[in-house]
Amino acid sequence: MKLNKLTFIIVLLALAGCTPTPEPRPDNRTTQPGTSPPVRLRAEAVRCPVRGNAAPADLRQDMCIETVDLPSAQTPRGALLNSLKWRKTNLKVRFMNGDPSLQSAVKEHANEWSRHCGIKFDFGDHHPADIRISFTCGGHWSRVGIATSDLADNQPTMNLELRRSSGGTDIRRVAIHEFGHALGLIHEHQSPEARIQWDEPKVLDFYARTQGWDERKTRRNVIARQSGNFTTTDFDPESIMLYPIPNALTTDNFESGWKTRLSAKDIELIGRAYPR
Repeated sequence: MKLNKLTFIIVLLALAGCTPTPEPRPDNRTTQPGTSPPVRLRAEAVRCPVRGNAAPADLRQDMCIETVDLPSAQTPRGALLNSLKWRKTNLKVRFMNGDPSLQSAVKEHANEWSRHCGIKFDFGDHHPADIRISFTCGGHWSRVGIATSDLADNQPTMNLELRRSSGGTDIRRVAIHEFGHALGLIHEHQSPEARIQWDEPKVLDFYARTQGWDERKTRRNVIARQSGNFTTTDFDPESIMLYPIPNALTTDNFESGWKTRLSAKDIELIGRAYPR
């Protein structure tokens, strides 16, 4: 499926280096009577996606793009980009690697979305798969909706930098958030109606210090608002799709902490975008 210019701009993210992390090995715990031994993983050879407009020879194979964990800021509304909505209701999902217990937790949290809309996630060893999840490409990111046509089947559409040692709350927060992107949602503070008043010098400095982002990436992911054809709700400060925003980064006293569950408006939005 070809993407129009607006969609192409929205889905591209800044190029970021990542070194694949070796898959955790099963531990050497003694198996107790009546229990199953640890499952040995059969991980795929994952090739992290690279920017579509760059020549492969110009990029190391272990370089990743953060494809949309794409934010932008300043408006009050949850938003789903209609041009990136799925045109089917059953999405095939494949884990490309990762510990089975971690996969199980991600699956459980991803289904929070499907409980409130007409989309169903079919997890399995699908080739090809609509959503392909890796845990080894560095960072938390996901392609937005159907913006995956330039990726081969051995390239993930989503990466979750999670481990078995990750806390349950963190796993839930990350999984729900990234699956929101996979369904076509942008960040809440990117909505065309958001009106957050940013203290831009402080925002640029904050993300440079804490994330290593340059000005271009920070403006693309935090400050810039999106425009286009969206399904929206009123601005939701409790949305799972909202970045944490320290009070010191705004001039209108707005702030937001980490969100770990779907809000009432998240549920309303996904139900309107994908009715049963």
